[in-house]
Amino acid sequence: MTGYRVWVMAGVVVLTALGRLIPHPPGFAPVCALALFGAATLTPRWLGVALPLAAMLLSDVFIQIGTQLGLLSGWLAGGTGFYHFMAIVYLGVAAVAGVGMFLRGRGLAFVPAGALVGSVVYFLVTNFAVWLEGVAGGPLAMYPPTWDGLVECYTMALPFYRASLAGDLFYCGVLFGGLALAEAVAPQLVREAIPVRDES
Repeated sequence: MTGYRVWVMAGVVVLTALGRLIPHPPGFAPVCALALFGAATLTPRWLGVALPLAAMLLSDVFIQIGTQLGLLSGWLAGGTGFYHFMAIVYLGVAAVAGVGMFLRGRGLAFVPAGALVGSVVYFLVTNFAVWLEGVAGGPLAMYPPTWDGLVECYTMALPFYRASLAGDLFYCGVLFGGLALAEAVAPQLVREAIPVRDES
């Protein structure tokens, strides 16, 4: 990528990280939407995974350092950037990027379905890990290692799922719709700024 494109991609990462840091309903964040968008549109394809994970890491580092230095207040106060289920959450985001691969070459009509499937995948992966903590007898076990415990785990997470689905749909609309509008209005600028799907 050219230097200009590097700055655009860096800007996308920073803005997505900020989307996690500003006050929002739990789960209503742009990270999974960026995973879908990047995997569906950007080349090389690894950007679709790298950008949302970089945004996650950037915001997690900010929260961790800010907490340790006592700099955070309000809703972020006492938050932990590096947490027990961190690897599973990142795996969930990468899995959503995998869903985004299936959107490549398809029209905007497929985006809502992709957002729905992506949010379901993230919900299943991350909450299964929460339940597994009980199976493994880990320190953060919240649910019994039984079928009923698994059902309870997913049931208790449903309010967060609704918020994450709403966030995915909203931010997918912003990203995919914004790209379509930009390509219609200033296609040359888009080609210069973003490594989109029609390039090698």
